[in-house]
Amino acid sequence: MNQVIFGRAGLLCAALLLSSGAHAISTITANGRASPELAPPTGSILTDTAAGSPIPRTIVSVADEEAGLWRYAATADIATPKLQVFGSINNSGGGALGNFEVAVLSANATVRDTITITAPSADPYIVTAAMVIDGVLDVDGTNGRVNALLTIAPEDRLSATQSRAYTTNATIVDDVLPISFQFSGDAVFDLSSSLFFSVSRVDAGASLLADFSNTALIKLTVTTLAGDVIEGVDIASESGNFGVAPVPVPAALPLMITALAALGCRRVRRTGAGRIRSSP
Repeated sequence: MNQVIFGRAGLLCAALLLSSGAHAISTITANGRASPELAPPTGSILTDTAAGSPIPRTIVSVADEEAGLWRYAATADIATPKLQVFGSINNSGGGALGNFEVAVLSANATVRDTITITAPSADPYIVTAAMVIDGVLDVDGTNGRVNALLTIAPEDRLSATQSRAYTTNATIVDDVLPISFQFSGDAVFDLSSSLFFSVSRVDAGASLLADFSNTALIKLTVTTLAGDVIEGVDIASESGNFGVAPVPVPAALPLMITALAALGCRRVRRTGAGRIRSSP
């Protein structure tokens, strides 16, 4: 399980260069596709989406299958919040499928929202968003893959992105993609999280299973600079439905907080005693 940076279609570059003040429209989307090779003559393409403030539905989902041969499914749930994707192919009865260029089977789910956290006190604090992924991947004889992406874009600074690419047989348990920012005063940021499955080549006699229907959960944690969880924080969302249930602190968080706190101290020393910073 290697951490990777996406380069296709400039997706990550756009996220990293996102300017302040531009908020995303709250949206949940689920897509699925089977090519005409799997579902002749025209294939299967399904999309379900909801957007708005407040968002009119909290769950969108798609699913299609030909029993015993192929299946895809995707769900985006902003109230939990979580993402789910599933794909399977049984190519035991024919020649190779696909040509490495266009997906013969794919499914993806996406959540986008703008989050506002009311400052718990006058002291600086840390907000951590984490995508926690569980799933099973069996891709021998195929080029099947699952990609996970989490981007946080505060309104007053550049965004940050974490990503994963799963491309080999594996059982993934609690794989955490965390992003932390230090704030003083209210925190306002866009959150975007996506889970993608695709396969464009399946050898003759091969089968594929990408079962990430055990969810990729998106979690928010607010802590002091010392790493203590702050309870009872007021968290609101543009969608009006983003889930904010208390969650455990990710194992990597203390190291990230130490680094952020050290960076903050260095910045304060550089500004001089008589200068007031408008943001941390």
